[in-house]
Amino acid sequence: MSATRLLYRLLLLLWPPRVRRAHGRELETLFLDCLDAARRRHGAPGYARAWLSGMADALISAPRAHRQEWRTPPAHRKGRPWAERASDVLRDARFAMRSWTRERSFTLTVLATLVVCLGGNTVIFSIVRSVLLKPLPIADADRIVLVSNLYPKFGFGAAGPGVGAASVPDYFDRRRDVRSFDEVMLYRRGSVTLDAPGGADRLNVLRATPSFYALLGARTFAGRTITEQDAELGNDAKVMLSYAFWRRRYGGDASLVGRDIRLDGRPFRVVGILAAGFEYLWKDIDLWLPLSFTADQQSDASRHSNNWVMIARLKTGASVD
Repeated sequence: MSATRLLYRLLLLLWPPRVRRAHGRELETLFLDCLDAARRRHGAPGYARAWLSGMADALISAPRAHRQEWRTPPAHRKGRPWAERASDVLRDARFAMRSWTRERSFTLTVLATLVVCLGGNTVIFSIVRSVLLKPLPIADADRIVLVSNLYPKFGFGAAGPGVGAASVPDYFDRRRDVRSFDEVMLYRRGSVTLDAPGGADRLNVLRATPSFYALLGARTFAGRTITEQDAELGNDAKVMLSYAFWRRRYGGDASLVGRDIRLDGRPFRVVGILAAGFEYLWKDIDLWLPLSFTADQQSDASRHSNNWVMIARLKTGASVD
């Protein structure tokens, strides 16, 4: 069975069962004949127009067939042959099919409207799914919470996972004092310049505390993830590469682990290559760097520098209430 015939039969499933049983074969044959005629007259473009028109007509005519079924009184339906009861619907369908090539402008308008509507619905659903329905690619995602400092009276009453709304002192306080948190982490998106013989590149980076990788369950393709020791001042010139960037820039050279690359004029030791497919919020992160904080950043003087994002994982049995 051809794909066209199968798709048309699937569309006919939208029609009333009795119409489908009595006249489905006839409609299908008429549709295929129209396709053959369009191919002979106008070649591939004509065949494509006829195919789209026929499929659209089968879809659009289904509600009309159901309305005709509902408007016919039950007693009247029982007393009339089905072929006679369905004649109006079949006449409309035949007229529409024979009008494909004659009413080209109308057909193209209908098809364009249908394509735009279907495309718009697909885009909207994709956005809703990615933002609201699709679970985070994280173990125990239902226990992950966003922790923010909000100031409604000053016009800052909402935050998101890509908007900074926490400070460094808050991170240390909550990590130490909030007992319902199993893990707390801080991160911020940024950019650096990669210095290389082949030319400098501006790259997207994510700077995060080492707890970030434990919270997300990050795995490496080669090497290791960033550890607490890598976040100590003076020992923080470490970097992990995303799998896609490593393949694109370095051709999958595994010997890169343990070597240095220069970022913003400083050498950084490559400690690992993240596993393929690992991502968080953004798909374009090239490098992952550790966060280290000075004494001034950890002091109360930085309490209101809310330019970091904080997320946490609740302990088993804990809730945001």
